[in-house]
Amino acid sequence: MTDTWREDLFTISPHSPAAIPPTRKLPAPETAPYDPLDWEDCPACTEAQDQCRYHAGFYAGMEYQRALITTALTDHTAIDQLQQRHHEIEVSTARTASADTNTATP
Repeated sequence: MTDTWREDLFTISPHSPAAIPPTRKLPAPETAPYDPLDWEDCPACTEAQDQCRYHAGFYAGMEYQRALITTALTDHTAIDQLQQRHHEIEVSTARTASADTNTATP
C-alpha cells in the first residue's frame, strides 16, 4: 500500500463521482417555515430570496403527483397496469385475512 492510503480512504478526490462539483450552488441555511401552508409570508423563502427548500420540495412533490395522475388518466396501458396491480393487492389482502381468520378459529 502507498503511504497515503489513509488519506485516500477517508477523503474524497475532486475527480471522484462523489465529489461536489465546484459550480454547484450549495443551499444556504434557512429558517424553518413557521406555517408550511403560508407560501406568501414564509421567512425561509424571504431569506432564500426564492422558494425555500421546504416549499421547493413540496412543489416538486405536487408536480410529481400531478404527472402520475395525468399519466394514469390518459395512458391506457398505465390504467390496465394499475387495475391489475390493484386486483393483485386485493387478492393478497383477502388471502391474508382468510388465513388469519382460519388460524384464529380454534
